[in-house]
Amino acid sequence: MNFSLLKSHQFGRSTIEILGVLAIIGILSITGISGYAKVMEKMKIDNTINEVATIIRTIKNFYKDQKDYSALENKNIISWGVLPKNMVTGTETLRNPFNGNVKIRSISYNSGFVIVYNGLPKKACVAVASVDWGNSITHLFISPSGYELPRYFPKYLDNGEHDATELPLPVEHAVKDCWCTHSTCGIAFFFK
Repeated sequence: MNFSLLKSHQFGRSTIEILGVLAIIGILSITGISGYAKVMEKMKIDNTINEVATIIRTIKNFYKDQKDYSALENKNIISWGVLPKNMVTGTETLRNPFNGNVKIRSISYNSGFVIVYNGLPKKACVAVASVDWGNSITHLFISPSGYELPRYFPKYLDNGEHDATELPLPVEHAVKDCWCTHSTCGIAFFFK
């Protein structure tokens, strides 16, 4: 029996077999990458909601024995060290998980405060706008990104601004009201 002929056929793979394996690896990679992107977006949306809740709680607790919200602005609240560290990018700059600006300041003669999140994608805008933020929120203003601080009109509720009696915002309203420019939206939360 000639064993040398049998051995020569046992080693190596054909080009077709290698291409088949590479195609399978490519398909699995593409599927994994798209799934990863969706998971990352969901995580950023959840982090945004958690950040807003943390900011609300922090400000309410920090000012609970005060008569008003004087001195509430980015620079001061950063210097007090009470915000999540991943938000702070400078002495006056706050960033949300989507890398948009966050502005915090007092309003209406220091009787309330506003938290503005800019640079949110539409899906995040809808998710954040439709959360039940509790009874301390007075208004929710949805605007295109680029408005640093939307104007506060407590009696004039047009152009995407919602009175607290309409909150939490139903998802179908949030989808309609999260109108965005350059693929990003801004949300302002007003509190008393």
